[in-house]
Amino acid sequence: MGTIKLTSVAGIGPERAVLLERQGITSVKKLAKAKRSAIEAVHGIGPVTAMRAQASAQALLEAAAPDKKADAKKQRKDKKGDKTKKGRKGQKRKKGDKAKKDRKRKKRDKAKKGRKGKKGKKGKS
Repeated sequence: MGTIKLTSVAGIGPERAVLLERQGITSVKKLAKAKRSAIEAVHGIGPVTAMRAQASAQALLEAAAPDKKADAKKQRKDKKGDKTKKGRKGQKRKKGDKAKKDRKRKKRDKAKKGRKGKKGKKGKS
């Protein structure tokens, strides 16, 4: 999502947006964090309008914030997935002598299963 325009804030039209920008409040974020007295200093904005505009600006920022958090979380998750080494079944590969023995044992067990089926058929004939 791009930047939010000042005119999207409740109570701020195009004319007030120009006046706020002259005062140094150029974004919704700055409006939300500005002192009320700075907002009220703008011609045509009283205390009630300043309070409503600032509350509206804060609400707009909060509404946009979860999208950024979700995107950041997704990026972190993608990075984690790239770093791990995974085998065919999606498991992390083991390292060292124990892992080598485990792989040999699994291979041997598969070979035995294949032989058991063949022996049983020959013995019955």
